[in-house]
Amino acid sequence: MPCVNYMERFVPRILNGTKVHTVRVLGARPHRAGETLYMQTGSRFRPRRFMTRTCIRVRPILIYETTLSIWNEDNSGFIVPPLDVFAQADGFDDWSDLRRFFKKTREPAQLVQWAPAPWEIDTVVKTREGSTSMVSDCCGAKAHGAGCIEVGSGICPGCREHCEFVEAE
Repeated sequence: MPCVNYMERFVPRILNGTKVHTVRVLGARPHRAGETLYMQTGSRFRPRRFMTRTCIRVRPILIYETTLSIWNEDNSGFIVPPLDVFAQADGFDDWSDLRRFFKKTREPAQLVQWAPAPWEIDTVVKTREGSTSMVSDCCGAKAHGAGCIEVGSGICPGCREHCEFVEAE
């Protein structure tokens, strides 16, 4: 039963749907896609559960002073999202607010998502070979608000179905 504790400042943004993921230090028991996330606030001994969600995606993430990298689910490359858009989807006002909160790089960490993020559309994707491409909108993007970020897979992370706009390798 993974309980995810949040500071009170993030609760309204989770409840209104603007915070759709969280960065968590990789611990002894990593989060997994498909598990139920019990979201709570307050002390460890007197928590107040305010929501439950299903984890849709977990990816390794590295946060640096001036940028961040999110690995694709198949580890074929990494995503470099627009920093302010990413920070807002994580419950912050902007990138500088996120950097003040973390103060230092948190490695190793996981990006735990319970809903598609706005930065998943039109995000630059870098593959291990060093090539870059823009993420395309697809049938899933229109239906679910996510873009095809698994370059070369032909699978949309929003709808988990084949995407006609991204060719499979």
